[in-house]
Amino acid sequence: MCRSYLGLKKEEAIVFSFLMSIPAILGGAIFTPSPSGITFADMVSFVSAFLTGVFSIHVLVGAVKRAKLKFFGIYTLVLAVLNLILL
Repeated sequence: MCRSYLGLKKEEAIVFSFLMSIPAILGGAIFTPSPSGITFADMVSFVSAFLTGVFSIHVLVGAVKRAKLKFFGIYTLVLAVLNLILL
């Protein structure tokens, strides 16, 4: 099993990065003013975002176990450069 410079497995790093988003998402949900309070649409949005996130973690961990994600890294680098140019 490959470990990073900090001694963390790739799979652990992926799960940790997704878990780090939880405080930001909860903070946005708590501190976003809503005149009508929490609505059914808010709850559906929360549940769908949660399920999508769990599914994404599962797929990404599987992809990391099978490949080194070299092409994904190149793809994201190209997209980042294009975004910087177009902004």
